[in-house]
Amino acid sequence: MHRALFAIAALGFVSAAAPQASDRIPWTTSHLTGSPEPPPPFRADRAFPRLAFKAPVALVPFPGGKRYVLVEEKGMLYTFRNDPACDKADLFIDLPKEIRGWEKIEGCRGIRQSFSIAFDPRFEKNRQCYVMYVLGSKDRKHPLENGSRVSRFRVTDADPPRIDPASEEVLLSWLAEGHNGCDLQFGNDGFLYISTGDGEDPSPPDRRKTGQDISDLLSSILRIDVHRTSIGLPYAVPPDNPFVGVEKARPEVWCYGLRNPWRMNFDRATGQLWVGDVGWERWEMIYAAEKGANYGWSAMEGPEVCLPDAKRGPTPIHPPAHAVPHPVMASITGGFVYHGKRLKGFEGWYFYGDWETRRVFANPVKGTALGERIEAARTTARIVGWAQEADGELLLVDYEGGGIHRLVVNEAGARNADFPAALSRTGLFSAVAAQVPEPGVIPYAINAPAWTDGASAERWLAIPGRETIQLVDKARDWPKESVWPRDSVLAKTLSMGKRRLETQILHFDGQSWNAYSYVWNEAQTDAALAPPEGAQVDLGEGRKWKVLARSTCLTCHNPWPGYSLTVNGAQLRSEPLRAFKDQEILSKSIPSPKPLVDPYDENAPLDDRARSYLAVNCAHCHRFGGGGAAKIILLPDVPAAEMNLESVRPTLGMFDLTDPYLVCGGDPSRSALLFRVSKLGQGRMPQVGSEAVDEAGVRLLRRWIAARPEAPCEEAARDARAANRSALSKNDFDRLLSSTTGALDLRAALETLPEPARKEAVRKALGLPPGMVRDLFETFEPPAQRRERLGLTFKPERILELKGDADRGRAMFANPALQCVKCHRIGAGAETVGPDLSKIAVKNTRAQLLESILEPSKKVDPKYAASILQTKSGDVLSGIVISKTETDLVLKDADKETRLALGSVERIVPQLKSLMPDGLLQHLTAQEAADLIAYLESLR
Repeated sequence: MHRALFAIAALGFVSAAAPQASDRIPWTTSHLTGSPEPPPPFRADRAFPRLAFKAPVALVPFPGGKRYVLVEEKGMLYTFRNDPACDKADLFIDLPKEIRGWEKIEGCRGIRQSFSIAFDPRFEKNRQCYVMYVLGSKDRKHPLENGSRVSRFRVTDADPPRIDPASEEVLLSWLAEGHNGCDLQFGNDGFLYISTGDGEDPSPPDRRKTGQDISDLLSSILRIDVHRTSIGLPYAVPPDNPFVGVEKARPEVWCYGLRNPWRMNFDRATGQLWVGDVGWERWEMIYAAEKGANYGWSAMEGPEVCLPDAKRGPTPIHPPAHAVPHPVMASITGGFVYHGKRLKGFEGWYFYGDWETRRVFANPVKGTALGERIEAARTTARIVGWAQEADGELLLVDYEGGGIHRLVVNEAGARNADFPAALSRTGLFSAVAAQVPEPGVIPYAINAPAWTDGASAERWLAIPGRETIQLVDKARDWPKESVWPRDSVLAKTLSMGKRRLETQILHFDGQSWNAYSYVWNEAQTDAALAPPEGAQVDLGEGRKWKVLARSTCLTCHNPWPGYSLTVNGAQLRSEPLRAFKDQEILSKSIPSPKPLVDPYDENAPLDDRARSYLAVNCAHCHRFGGGGAAKIILLPDVPAAEMNLESVRPTLGMFDLTDPYLVCGGDPSRSALLFRVSKLGQGRMPQVGSEAVDEAGVRLLRRWIAARPEAPCEEAARDARAANRSALSKNDFDRLLSSTTGALDLRAALETLPEPARKEAVRKALGLPPGMVRDLFETFEPPAQRRERLGLTFKPERILELKGDADRGRAMFANPALQCVKCHRIGAGAETVGPDLSKIAVKNTRAQLLESILEPSKKVDPKYAASILQTKSGDVLSGIVISKTETDLVLKDADKETRLALGSVERIVPQLKSLMPDGLLQHLTAQEAADLIAYLESLR
């Protein structure tokens, strides 16, 4: 079924003595409520406020428009009047009680779930409908091969109507386990479309290897003709289905390569089928479904390779129309293209929801592509399904609350004009300068602190009144979903020595968690609310402290690890946990897993220290669903063999390491993990929340890797290791600095070198041009002399305010590391994939030139619009189609031109994005960016 994810909830406590629940001091001073930001444009209101259902999953208009049919997950279907005042639903059918015959199926224990219903286009004449339901197995290890069913029924003409259970005719069935798919929709062609999933649990991905296999009905959208029959079947296969006549293929398959397509719908204006597909670890996908298309699962997860060695299906892989990363969405519920009138300005936008964050998103539809995504609404609903009213307005189904909601304009919204602009006004502290908490605001401590660039942290928990954090599911282990009281707050003050820098706030507004930062003034008397884009604190001597943008904070504080990264069972000591249970702040059923250890505690076991370090600094991304690109799992309770880390080759870059592995046991300097945490600049880890190298953490990880089982080693790597050891003994720094592996060896040896040799090694390293080797030593450069990179978020005005040097900019443009010359030329020369920039400044101002780099896809000249091209042999290419004849075409990318016979091309998909990547300036300084703009401005 639809994926339900669960967030972590637990608390640590500083004091050894805790009051009992009856003595608990309530928190009553809070002013943290609502949001300082304007609300999304829409909200969800109850459409039928007097009706509530148990775990509803689908809503469909009854033919004629006077009623709706609602499907509950456990097999109850109801109809009710299309009237907001309706207070009674009428039973349509009780599948578990009224459907028989399953008793004769070996291993079957009855009807387990129902997911969808569709009415025949000829309903007024034949009174037929189609229901998708699932039979349960008595043994979970042996699922029913034909337990997922689509059955045809006749509907009585009584008032209220009923489904006649005796009329059931099973049309189609497939494996019943996880990921059943769920949807039934009739297309404009009169055929029934049926979505199926891969029949599996989330992990490991696609264990049955069915995603690319069209010899079964799984991972597909099927298309059948229910108005005709064929030999031995109660339906017929349309003769134009794409795999009719293909050896071993199921002819019902219309498109495939889907993981768990949860809700699909046809655009009533164009007939285009839109599908929301629930992703695995990193992405949620939307597809503009097409005949014969392959959507990649499990060779791909949306836009990214999943199982690179997976056998590909018979047709090329199609990219998604849109993919949403997991820090934004966790489990998609596909929706509708809007054709109503109430949501003005959004005609022709595709609306869809997220089960986990309970948010609604929307994208403008441009053919079979989708434009930029916006957050359209924040709801309290577990969005499990959508319906479209006769007038085109949209309804959404709430699985958890059991209600039906309508999207309406958000006129009032949730913006709180009085949201505290200063920390002293939040109600968290009675004496803010001394950080004395208000009564009911409780300090808590953790076992394993994350690296925060040398800053120390103090933490507080504030729960309104005497309310309790509840567990939805009394689970044996965490994480499981928790319900936090509205306006709960987690606060953390970061200090460098005696200077407080910022107080970070996580606030639950009743629907979602939001992040805010309060920046302390120099007098250390109060802290002011930072703007949404973040801020910067000058620490003197060239040192800067970056306060992250609110949206950046939420890339880590998201549903996958749980919004609070420190409030979890592994971080708690037994005594504080017991105290909070006694106070009924936490449920007594919360268990106590193995605690983390302080990574910097030399007395703790090495393996526990390293695993704890990776857990608190990396695992919020590098875990199932967390968004980390590398397929590694760094949770502390995962066995080493299941971390996908040791003796595994890097897939996101070799970084010029010698014979590299993610973790190269016995040889740390061949480890990509160690390289990335040891450096600054491009490729550094962690990407968010740190601007400085943790030297103690680097030493810890180096020791841990050195103690791991030895990884395979090529002869060249053995020779290089021997040469590096020899170079270290001779202080041959030039030899060591000629490779990243040698540079890592030198970096590790710095602390043992005599001071003169150490200074000489660092001098030579910092004398190198910008690049991966120099980046390893930049941390030893005085902050005032260090390149202050722009990073991911900055104000463009910062660049425009600086006077640039066109000559320096010309040199930067020519630097291969920046890649400008890879795609563009100035004046005469070989044709490039990007436009000639000789006169770029004639029609563009300085601000427009900067915008074209920061947002390369905002305005794309049609001549340079990118396309994705798929060949009949299964290759996928991207670039610009520079010529096309009746017989062939030429595709150009940054590296080469490719000529292809037109007959070999399966499909050409125009893209809305430029080939020019985002984030090109993030590793430049503001002055370097200004110099580059000055050079471009000179091109007239």
